[in-house]
Amino acid sequence: CMSDDELMPRALFVSGDMDAPPPSDPPISGEDYLRQVRWEANNCPPVVISSIDPRKYDKKQTRYVRLPPACPPAPAGMSPSPEWEEEFTAFFSDFRQSLNHMYATLYEHVENRAKPPVSLPHMNDARTWYMLSFGSNKMDETHDPMDHEDTTKQTSSQSTQPTTNNLETSSEEESASSSATDPLDTPLPSSSSSSSSTPFLPADSGRDQSLCLKPLLSVLFALDHVATTKLLLQHIQWFDARPLTSQRLLWLFGLLCRLEKPLDADVSAELRGLLRRLCVLRSQLTQPTDALLPPLNMLITVVTKYFGQRADT
Repeated sequence: CMSDDELMPRALFVSGDMDAPPPSDPPISGEDYLRQVRWEANNCPPVVISSIDPRKYDKKQTRYVRLPPACPPAPAGMSPSPEWEEEFTAFFSDFRQSLNHMYATLYEHVENRAKPPVSLPHMNDARTWYMLSFGSNKMDETHDPMDHEDTTKQTSSQSTQPTTNNLETSSEEESASSSATDPLDTPLPSSSSSSSSTPFLPADSGRDQSLCLKPLLSVLFALDHVATTKLLLQHIQWFDARPLTSQRLLWLFGLLCRLEKPLDADVSAELRGLLRRLCVLRSQLTQPTDALLPPLNMLITVVTKYFGQRADT
């Protein structure tokens, strides 16, 4: 067995007997101090067990981190049953597997990959993604939640921003032909698949809905795991900016369908924040027949049962 001197050579040479206990008086020289330190190091046991009971100090701790607010309970008659939650979680899991199978089947060859109906912007271009997701804000630009973003971050992605011709419906021939033959150019399941019919929730007031990009499968499949995660986090940050509409719910559901597991700590924390916001909205409902209740219960079930997040953590 190698000695400590062989493993860690001495930095300073000290003369004298290192095995003799130091005197009770304080060291009067540097060599006396080094001999005392050396003697203490030689007499330290290899393993030290503390005799202090840490449980005695549990009530004396000072919390420096503010605990997150608890989720308000659902009003009476608005919480889904455990059977419904189990059935919907199984459906969501099967639906994700179907999407993964479709992605693997249709994207096996590059030439078979369907392109999104518009040119997608860079993931750092949050303002353009906001306009793509919810439409332009011509009537209420003073309350645009993207006004606080640093505009200098957007200059690096100007070459990838979609032009007006891409955002508008100037390429009707391409979109019509692709939607007729390509299963990827279809929105996710909802109560209404056509944009001309009345959605189950009102649209954002003051926004040009013609510039809204629905979460088509061709759009979701064009996003990798990193892009999907970043866009989902942006949607969660935009959650309180505008009233919850069918467009916002579709984007949240679509991105959750493509979010890969396991989750890292940051994504888990953001999902718990989304869960609290959804629970607050559900607690403010007054009628069980409210059109917002079913999608809220769906998203809450996905976050809690499938992704295993709890609001009290």
